[in-house]
Amino acid sequence: MAGSTRSIATELFCTDDNDIKQQIKVDSDTLILHILNWVYNPSTLAWERMKQPTVEIAGDLTVTMGDLEALLADHYYQRMKPYTHASGRVKYVCKNTDIDAAEADTDWLCWKFTDAAIPEKEGPRLGAVDAEATVDGLAWNI
Repeated sequence: MAGSTRSIATELFCTDDNDIKQQIKVDSDTLILHILNWVYNPSTLAWERMKQPTVEIAGDLTVTMGDLEALLADHYYQRMKPYTHASGRVKYVCKNTDIDAAEADTDWLCWKFTDAAIPEKEGPRLGAVDAEATVDGLAWNI
């Protein structure tokens, strides 16, 4: 098919029924990919252009490896130790990035959950996980 052109779909996702905005579209004239981050705002009951969250820092920003580990630990932990409420629902999930971490080590990242069908979650807090009482003793707010 030398010298011929093929038509491809120019709209990858588009539902304008009920005034829902297009999410991804290829401009057929310029072949530019447009990604429109429209989100539904339940407060205004309307579709709005998404605003990226930003952080403004006055002065220097210092980020430690400990800060990064706490933020990313949910994605790269090597060990996990859970505790449950009497109901069987999760009470604590404790994680460590070291596969050989002892339960008495104090560098475990622990998350606490309330005993509800839709639980509240708090964490992470640093501590040992050698006993449920040890994890209970961390400075929880819930």
